[in-house]
This record gives sequence, structure tokens and C-alpha cells, in this order.
Amino acid sequence: MLKPADKFLIVSLLSLALLLFLQQSPTNQTATQVFVSVDGLIKYKLPRSSEPSSLIIQGVHGQLTLVADAQGFYVQNADCPDHDCERLGAINHYPQQIVCLPNKVVIFFPEPQESEFDAIIK
Repeated sequence: MLKPADKFLIVSLLSLALLLFLQQSPTNQTATQVFVSVDGLIKYKLPRSSEPSSLIIQGVHGQLTLVADAQGFYVQNADCPDHDCERLGAINHYPQQIVCLPNKVVIFFPEPQESEFDAIIK
């Protein structure tokens, strides 16, 4: 049987965890471009497009095709043994990313810049 002090402690910890989670939640703003790094170096910046466009990326051990369309960015096919990057689906906001380990390719969004202003008062 739980004592009143135990119940208070449980409710307090759950409230604190919820508060921390809400403060740490990422912004889900749709990003306008994605960065592609190959072997640790940024090689491409691909803008979002309402018309589907694709980019063939030469990785360390093969190629992969990155597609940009209205849903976001996704890998259509890859020359790697496990094809995990293909199964991830579309990404469309920070901090989502696609990683192809065999090819050493990382597709990611730039971190959103915080405004230097807290508020604008008229």
C-alpha cells in the first residue's frame, strides 16, 4: 500500500518529467533545404521543391538516390547491403536525419537559428 508521501513523490516526479519534456521538444517547422555530408564533409545542399527532384550521391562504397518532393526528403535506392536508409521514409524537419553507414552518408537539416529578439513591441 502506498503512503501519502509516496503518492506525492510519484506525482511530483511525473510532473517534473512532463515539464522537462515540454521544454525540450524540438521545433517541427518544415525545413526548406537539407544538407548531405559524405565521409564527414558537406557535399550538397538540396532545396525542397513541390516538383519531385532527385540527386545521385556517390558514397564511400556505392551510390544512393535522394529525392526531394512535397512530403520531404527520402532515399529512393541505395547500393548498400542492408538498405536501412531506404526504409526510413521521408524526413521534413530538424532534428530528423537519414544515415547510410556503409556509404558514410548523412542527410540532415541545419539547426534552426533562434531569433535574437524575444519579443517585438509596437
